[in-house]
Amino acid sequence: MIWFTADTHFGHANIIKHCRRPFASVEEMDETLLRNINARVGRSDTLYHLGDFALRWCCGVTSQRRVE
Repeated sequence: MIWFTADTHFGHANIIKHCRRPFASVEEMDETLLRNINARVGRSDTLYHLGDFALRWCCGVTSQRRVE
């Protein structure tokens, strides 16, 4: 299956307030987004991320975690 997503803003704490996202912390947001993606996107699926992936490369998501 082919999936599309955008605007995850991993590691972007201010996006929680700016967009009224229902999270207490950026860590909670990142973990929830990854868990939700992993619940839908299978190993043989293709996921296209169309923009605003992360605030910066150092946030940990891009270097230490991977979507399973």
